[in-house]
Amino acid sequence: MTPMDQRVIVVGAGVVGLMTAYALKIRGIDVVLLDAATPGRESSWAGGGIIGPVPPWRYDPWVEQTICQSQMLWAAWLADIERRSGVACEYQRSGLLLSGHPDHHNLVAEASDWVKETERPFVLGHRADFDKRLPNQDWPAILLPDVYQIRNPRLIQALGRALLDLGVTIITDSPISRVVHSSGNQLTVKAIGGQSYLATHVVIAAGAWTDDILKASGLAPLGISPKRGQMLLYRLAPRDLPAHIINTGQGYLIPRADGHLLVGSTVEDVGYDYRPSEHANRQLMEVAQTTWPHATPDNLVQQWTGFRPGFGEGRPSVGLVDKKKPGLWINAGHYRNGLGLAPACADHLASAMFPYSSPNIKPNR
Repeated sequence: MTPMDQRVIVVGAGVVGLMTAYALKIRGIDVVLLDAATPGRESSWAGGGIIGPVPPWRYDPWVEQTICQSQMLWAAWLADIERRSGVACEYQRSGLLLSGHPDHHNLVAEASDWVKETERPFVLGHRADFDKRLPNQDWPAILLPDVYQIRNPRLIQALGRALLDLGVTIITDSPISRVVHSSGNQLTVKAIGGQSYLATHVVIAAGAWTDDILKASGLAPLGISPKRGQMLLYRLAPRDLPAHIINTGQGYLIPRADGHLLVGSTVEDVGYDYRPSEHANRQLMEVAQTTWPHATPDNLVQQWTGFRPGFGEGRPSVGLVDKKKPGLWINAGHYRNGLGLAPACADHLASAMFPYSSPNIKPNR
């Protein structure tokens, strides 16, 4: 059976599932994408859009290396995705400035071993060296100039449109109950509404809901659990935005080109409780106002929540679910780095599933 004769069902249409579908489709694979609701409306929409671990020295080196691989893929894939969709995703090099209270969140001191070993560019100094508008100008700071951001809601929209243009079938509002092996090499994905979908391969990319599907399918859970994150959105004049993404050790600020400023984020074990909390509102407002005085209560626009797929030290599970169950794959558990890891993990998985296939991206149609 050739790759062209096979069908893959991807369960979950967050950025990881969307990227997985894209990586498979550009290899010529027939792909069906299933989502419980609207594609990309969970963690992929709710996050800040930083492409990189923050800070990198707190993560397994594999995470940083894999995000570097993703950055190379962005260059090839994003032009095709934007062309097919007509949506500009605002992928841009913003740089990440890390600077916290020197007695409580001294990120420069914390980075001392990392700066000796890393091959990535960085600049050491004080806040005054990077942005004269920051308070506490004498606090130590480190700038990572090659950190990128992307407008994640726009990316989700662009990926959805690009996949449709490529011929991917996207089925929404179809929550999955379980995956079962049928006769031969076929798998059946059963939806809660009673529908059944047949495929030769199934990829579970359901984010924080992955373990629910695994357990319902009679498989061992991986230990992926929902971690609620809350964020605030401010509206400023573009001239009043910080020059870089800022992380203080207590939170982060992400400037958008149109004047929006995102402030995040909490990490909470509350199950699937979507309700924003007043406590988080006060906590994040304090981060915003003490870091960037332009972020006043009058400029606050919105507060929202999302559920990251919490999993270990941030290294996701990518590959076969069980070697004894051919055709059932997983791409989940990316925790706080879904956007950064998604392209490289999708490419790796597609290559593992179809090792004799190769991507085919045409620069022009």
